[in-house]
Amino acid sequence: MMKKQRNFVIGLIIAILLVIFALINQTPVMIQFGFTKVKLPLILILFISILLGALVTYLFATTGNYNLKKEMKDLRGQVTQLETEQQKAIDTAVDAATAKQAADFKAQLAEKEATIEQLKAAADATDTATTPKNEA
Repeated sequence: MMKKQRNFVIGLIIAILLVIFALINQTPVMIQFGFTKVKLPLILILFISILLGALVTYLFATTGNYNLKKEMKDLRGQVTQLETEQQKAIDTAVDAATAKQAADFKAQLAEKEATIEQLKAAADATDTATTPKNEA
């Protein structure tokens, strides 16, 4: 609230100073444009000059902002595309790692099952060799 009041007071002081300046500088000044001459009050010439300067500044700033916004939009598009590509690469790597791990587990399982079969065969051979034959 205080900031708004302070800005209002500063703006009011500037407006009063401009009015005083305009009242003091009412004498007409000759301006030559090359093909014509114009006689206008000094304050009007200053006012027109300030407006033209502000307009040119606004146009340059607007053009610069437009270019920056366009560049930002393009860069956001690139970021989105790169994020998508990165996610695809991650998914592909995870799928490949999962497939390799599954293949490794299957190979280990087959190896363990073969070992179990060998141990069973050895146990059966040992059982038949150590089991006494029944005489009838």
